[in-house]
Amino acid sequence: MDAWEELVLQYFTFQRPLLFINPNYLIPDDPKLPDFVVLNFKQKIVSIVEVNAGVSLGKLKAKARYLEMKYTPKLKALLQDNSVVDDSWKYVLEFFLDPRMLEKFEQNLGLDVKPCVHSLEEVLPWKLKWPRPDRPT
Repeated sequence: MDAWEELVLQYFTFQRPLLFINPNYLIPDDPKLPDFVVLNFKQKIVSIVEVNAGVSLGKLKAKARYLEMKYTPKLKALLQDNSVVDDSWKYVLEFFLDPRMLEKFEQNLGLDVKPCVHSLEEVLPWKLKWPRPDRPT
């Protein structure tokens, strides 16, 4: 796990209560892993999260298409077959990217569902709001 992935992990645990976070969730016979799979029990959302601070735009777009078309259906089947989630859960792709890549990444992406795209600047510790909104001061 690199430093940016560590910061995104901290961001999820700090900002969002009631999450289950699994780094590099391996599906049997699937070599391409997202950086995190996040289950939001409160909102019934499965997020497939990719963190990228600098790989080529073409490779990133190809991975996004792979995650949507190949990984997500396999993950959905695996989670439902093991009674972790049911059909009511929503699946989303989330990307944390270098701010210079944001606009170019979203152009001509070719996905059926628009992903949630965040700037890596959002996860910097000094950008987080204190105190935590879910805890009394």
